[in-house]
Amino acid sequence: MLKKKKYEDMRSCWEFGEAEECRRGLMYGMGYSKEEIDRPLIGVVNSWNEYNPGHVHLDKLAARVKQGVREAGGLPLEVMTTGICDGMVLKDPKYIEVPSRNSIADQVEMTVEGNFFDGMVLLCTCDSIVPGHLMAAARLDIPAIIVTGGYMPLGIHKGKEVLHIHAQDKVGTAAKGMMDMDEYNGLIEHSWGICGGCTSMTTANSMCMIAEALGMTMPNNSSTCAISSQIYLLAYQAGK
Repeated sequence: MLKKKKYEDMRSCWEFGEAEECRRGLMYGMGYSKEEIDRPLIGVVNSWNEYNPGHVHLDKLAARVKQGVREAGGLPLEVMTTGICDGMVLKDPKYIEVPSRNSIADQVEMTVEGNFFDGMVLLCTCDSIVPGHLMAAARLDIPAIIVTGGYMPLGIHKGKEVLHIHAQDKVGTAAKGMMDMDEYNGLIEHSWGICGGCTSMTTANSMCMIAEALGMTMPNNSSTCAISSQIYLLAYQAGK
């Protein structure tokens, strides 16, 4: 009976095929347990990087997402995508930032589809990244939810809140020598917050709102500040 049971166990493994068995062995090699491997595999698709202020905090939000996934019985597996900020990129955005949307959708599709993940949580905030993740979610058609990084807090200049567009609007004026440079530099240095979607209603915040309107985020995600405790709670709830 023992030999027969062992043979049946082996046969059930072989039914998955060589690729599945290779993955199982590789995951054991990385230190995962059988109990973890048997859970639903949830891709945590993160566009975090240190150069995009809308995304610089997404590593911390991903940690909360993964905690929620684990507590709900899944195995979170974090993978990365490109995340270019159109406020940071210096090359013409039509050649770099805008085409990155399609590249991002392709990156998600290749990684998630290629690995047969059972579901995914996508973390993104900015202009082309959110639509890239939405496109990938539509293509893959598996259980998915998006976590957007929240809006950037207003900057403070001389004790008053200011929008970043107030600084940008002064670039031409300063270049013509028609503005005090100390005032101009003060605006440039203090008109942006530490992280989140830029403070005006441009494509970073508007795309986060569209993702929420489509039902692809937790309620109130797009209207939550990037530095609030609530954004971390939303990330945890999305993971669950």
